[in-house]
Amino acid sequence: NIIPPPTPGWSRCLPELVPTLGRCPRVPPGAGAPRDRCRCPHLKHEPAHTEDHPQQVHVVGRGVLQRRVGLGGRRLVPGGGTVRRAGAPVPPRCPLPGPPPGVPPRAPVPPGHPRRSPRVRHAAPPPASAAAAGRGPGPGRGPGPPWPSRGRGPPRPELPRQRVRTLECGQGAVRAVRFNVDGNYCLTCGSDKSLKLWNPHKGTALRTYQGHGYEVLDAAGSFDNSQLCSCGADKTVALWDVATGQVVRKYRGHAGKVNCVQFNEEATIIVSGSIDSTVRCWDCRSRRPDPVQVLDEAKDGISSVKVSDHEILSGSVDSRVRRYDLRAGQLYSDYIGSPITSVCFSKDGQCTLAASLDSTLRLLDKETGELLGEYTGHRSTAYRLDCVLSEQDTHVGSASEDGNVYFWDLVEGSLALSLAVGRGVVQSLSFHPTLPCLLTATEGQVQLWREESFQPEGDTAT
Repeated sequence: NIIPPPTPGWSRCLPELVPTLGRCPRVPPGAGAPRDRCRCPHLKHEPAHTEDHPQQVHVVGRGVLQRRVGLGGRRLVPGGGTVRRAGAPVPPRCPLPGPPPGVPPRAPVPPGHPRRSPRVRHAAPPPASAAAAGRGPGPGRGPGPPWPSRGRGPPRPELPRQRVRTLECGQGAVRAVRFNVDGNYCLTCGSDKSLKLWNPHKGTALRTYQGHGYEVLDAAGSFDNSQLCSCGADKTVALWDVATGQVVRKYRGHAGKVNCVQFNEEATIIVSGSIDSTVRCWDCRSRRPDPVQVLDEAKDGISSVKVSDHEILSGSVDSRVRRYDLRAGQLYSDYIGSPITSVCFSKDGQCTLAASLDSTLRLLDKETGELLGEYTGHRSTAYRLDCVLSEQDTHVGSASEDGNVYFWDLVEGSLALSLAVGRGVVQSLSFHPTLPCLLTATEGQVQLWREESFQPEGDTAT
């Protein structure tokens, strides 16, 4: 369902953001609206049946949960419970072929009726992701990681199970830890107002960045590793030069502490979320002090933001996950029922994962808002904890207040791994973008987890 943007400023500022945050190449510059969705190769649609065997095979599910089953099969999506999609009904999609003869079409869901996804047991479920099914890395995932292929060496582990290094950060409480874009370095945000750059695989601190007036709460690196952005409780967003360690620019405009910050893909826009209930977009190429866009639809503080291509995903304390489609100028909102602490996209861009203060992770279909899975067993009732998806979308993970990190199988929903990190709260997680490596932050330390026999290229750790 689609919620029209409530403020006229959205349509005025949209042309400024679309070229920088992502525009479909099939849409000529200056066009007021994107072309028909069915003609655009960058917007995916699943056919109702395959052309080769139209009488035998259906395609059900989306993205990491897409499956092909026979006519007598049932949907293979896990989950239970309900998620309500706010707003008016979604406009009809482009015409697609209908189901094979003899199969009745699915009855339409009345507006406002909760969507349900029954859990179905299967003897041998198919692989859970496009990469696992042999369909390549998928859009936006880049080339495959350098591990041995099948038959050429030991199997590549799916989850990190051993702690191989501990970094003593010396920053007080570590509020966040983040891998850079290629996973060779990481950033740690401390309560002592500092930001540090590390090589976690060698345990080396490379540089310390000082410039915030209060504790640093989040940070991110640009795609070319030349710039950093950070935010903190001093209500500012800082843009840093990695080489010199100097603040290039500071952005002031939030009325409260800034919880989260992200670059867009080209590192031309910084997106920040604050407890003042706004998401603000800052143009890194301009010297203007004001944001190019303010998204103020939330009714309470913003706890997490993520950027993917032309979309901004935000989670807030008002229990809603909001997705802004900047290409189409639309806002999609899903009501979860509990304050959101963290959100993220799946690697194939078809699903979103949300963590909330009712100690539950929820996997949602990005387009429909359908609840695909629920994952419980950790404890999250008072702190803003991170959730992650593994680099192949096979597992979902969450930090916990009991000192552990938990991973669940994405399709089955069963607990796959529990890592005993420490006695305190595990506040932050970061999964390597291409390898089965994990960073955890707790009690002023950062731990690196992976299989001891599996080392990234160039790692000489002992």
